[in-house]
Amino acid sequence: MKCIINIEEETIGEADFELTDVSMGTIGGLFIPNENYFKYQAQVQSHCNNKGISNIHDFDYRITLYGNIDLNMEGNI
Repeated sequence: MKCIINIEEETIGEADFELTDVSMGTIGGLFIPNENYFKYQAQVQSHCNNKGISNIHDFDYRITLYGNIDLNMEGNI
């Protein structure tokens, strides 16, 4: 499932997700950053180094599937 990854209204890259755990409803996949991602890269890496993840509590991440369908996320990204 191909999608666009945003922080707020700014596109930071794309991903091709697949279900990683059907029972928990989790998805994962390869993130392909664009030039906008590099504005956030140091902060994202700091979040990951300090707590293992950068999630919706750190940034207003938004995921939009091709076809303009927004995913409503809970928890981590």
